[in-house]
Amino acid sequence: MAFPLGAPLPEPGSTATIDRLVAELQDEAVRVQWPADQPEVRQSWADALARDPYLLRTQASEFQETVYTFFMCLEGIGNNMTRFRPEERDSACRSFDAHTKEYGRAKKAVRGSFATVLGVIDLSERPYQGDLRRVAFANLMYLAGNHDFSGDIATDLDVMHGDTDSSTRYIRGRGVHLMQLGLGVMNMLEHGSVRPEPLKYHLGDWFGRCYSSLHPDGPSIDSKGLANVTANADQFNIYRCVFNLVRNAHKRGGATQVRMSATQDDTHTHISIEDNGCGLPNTDAIFDCGTTFANGQGLGLFLVKYVTEAHGGTVTAVAHNDDPVFNGAKFTMSLPKENADGYVHYPTEF
Repeated sequence: MAFPLGAPLPEPGSTATIDRLVAELQDEAVRVQWPADQPEVRQSWADALARDPYLLRTQASEFQETVYTFFMCLEGIGNNMTRFRPEERDSACRSFDAHTKEYGRAKKAVRGSFATVLGVIDLSERPYQGDLRRVAFANLMYLAGNHDFSGDIATDLDVMHGDTDSSTRYIRGRGVHLMQLGLGVMNMLEHGSVRPEPLKYHLGDWFGRCYSSLHPDGPSIDSKGLANVTANADQFNIYRCVFNLVRNAHKRGGATQVRMSATQDDTHTHISIEDNGCGLPNTDAIFDCGTTFANGQGLGLFLVKYVTEAHGGTVTAVAHNDDPVFNGAKFTMSLPKENADGYVHYPTEF
């Protein structure tokens, strides 16, 4: 999924992105291949739809539940990995293997449920837009979560069998990452709780150790500028935002140094990520879903904008930063210091 750079930005309150994803979903449904040698399969679903005109709504709900369960399994795997101890390697590997089998079943369930949804859409004459949007949103959350996965479960098990300090650091760092990812997507499908987070700890020391364990060849990360600053935020999805920005700087921009800093004024906390990479060609529409200029999927920066705006904040980008060292790209997330009900309510239409 990639759209041309420079596409017009949706107006505030627009549903342009979700409507585009719904159109893609319907196009995919038209291409469903029913088994030619088993016409009764298609007929059975057509009969079910005739009996229950709300069948798509039921299947949309089930699909969202399977996506939620998938990321709950991923969080469980991550939790298991964070508790890894070399002296308990054999039992840890057995536990990990059991979790990965559950994860495999959950992944298969997502694919099966999505195939069912596509079939029902194909058979529906005039599917309700609300049901289509629910499917498109859940599918986007699944795709964005897999975009942030950044690794392979089978490889993780191989590393777990390794008897080195670096393998232990990797497994624990990987576990933290998978926990943040799983809980982040689960929050998006429900709502995320907000609490004051000390940035130096969560996005500085903690994130720095995690990223360096996953990417030993990654940039050095200077987080001194986060000291003594807190942010009222959904920590799991703010982590995902920072992960995407640092990974882009590293993998797309070729950065060898990244600087994190934060400031506060009367109403907002401003979190900045700067790097010494090649910068951005421009900043036109870079936060739009599907927009990419570096052979990516166009999901990482969309996620940053989506999460920041769900908090009631804004995100800005500078293509080439005015700094003698960190003269690559610069991103700033501005998050409100106050939250009315203690939750982030992630919109399903955008």
